[in-house]
Amino acid sequence: NSVDVISEFIVDYPEIQFFKNNENVGGLINTNNYIRRMSGDFIIFLAADDRLDYGYIERAVEIIKKHPDCGVCSAPAWEIDERNNVKGLYESPIISNKD
Repeated sequence: NSVDVISEFIVDYPEIQFFKNNENVGGLINTNNYIRRMSGDFIIFLAADDRLDYGYIERAVEIIKKHPDCGVCSAPAWEIDERNNVKGLYESPIISNKD
């Protein structure tokens, strides 16, 4: 149960805000809702099955700070099946301007 896991996790990280919807509103509405509530300098989009390589966030922030006109920072994504077998690599842009 992701709500239980997140609720336990954020006890040690009070800077993380957790917003739970009362009903399933779908991905797009949910994303728009939490972007409106955002108060920090950066936001990261993660799903329940996403994993980040060690150091990803630090590297992404470093890249963004070097490029102040940056609107999006992303990285290649590995497709991994339910048995942790790598199925493929999806390339993505490193930097996209805000404009």
